Amino acid sequence: MGELLKWSSGISLWQLAADEAWAQLAALLCLADEDQGMIARYLLDCDYWALRQDDRFIASIAVRPVPADEAMAPTWEIMNLAVAPTRQNQGLGGWLVAWIWHKAVLTHQETLLVGTGDASLANLRFYLRQGFRFDHVRRDFFKQYDQPIFEDGIQLRDMVVLAQELPRRQKQQVLVDFLKVGPRG
Repeated sequence: MGELLKWSSGISLWQLAADEAWAQLAALLCLADEDQGMIARYLLDCDYWALRQDDRFIASIAVRPVPADEAMAPTWEIMNLAVAPTRQNQGLGGWLVAWIWHKAVLTHQETLLVGTGDASLANLRFYLRQGFRFDHVRRDFFKQYDQPIFEDGIQLRDMVVLAQELPRRQKQQVLVDFLKVGPRG
């Protein structure tokens, strides 16, 4: 694992093995999921990609294949997406979601899922802008967290799951063009 691509902006795309993700990405992972115990539950089940600039990781995404007994078709779920606070609203999170979208299509996934808190209005808006649609609710999901989590003064209770149906095919050139541009950050 290691650096996959580097752009003239100085940003590079890295892939990290699950066993090195915590050591390299802990600060980012905890931005997206405040409960380290919950992160530990999915840490080893995920594949990790991250954007790095000036010798530090500035954004990361963790994705797990959904087991066949949990999904009717080949499905990936975004388990964790985070951008360093000083780098937010610069398109890095959207770029990582697009990267995963391309990877999922090329590996013949049919659906991409992501879950977020029921009071996470900014996250819901972000994922809707990325083309996700409401799919279902995991009721009382946040009861399993050690401490209650509040966003905008509202306690998180349920996880809202959003889905994006993926096209069956994609021309290789679309991915090549996407990678040429790279993240704008």
